Amino acid sequence: RPGPARVAQHVGACLVDYAAGAAVLYIPLTGGLDAGYFGFVALFGVLRVLSVATNVPGGIGVFEFLVTLALPDMPLEQVAAALITYRTIYFLIPFACVATGLGVMALQRARRTHAARPR
Repeated sequence: RPGPARVAQHVGACLVDYAAGAAVLYIPLTGGLDAGYFGFVALFGVLRVLSVATNVPGGIGVFEFLVTLALPDMPLEQVAAALITYRTIYFLIPFACVATGLGVMALQRARRTHAARPR
């Protein structure tokens, strides 16, 4: 059972994660937003929770739909570009890094296993 210090660390890590995710989406949208960064972080948090509540993996599609509904005055092209940037930076790049690392580890393990077999 985690103690209060561990819980505080996890909550802090969650807050940093949400703030970073919001920043990745906020920066390309800056020109057309009326809200400041902290207002956008609150909106981002609500939209993420709503998209997760749908049980769609990663909220993909649902989150994008909710963002377009939440920003009706912003040009759709700008919102779409920001969402593609967000998904690329926040999901695809980390996925590619992990997939590459796992592939390298699997190849190394296969080499060791192959080299250890008696001939």
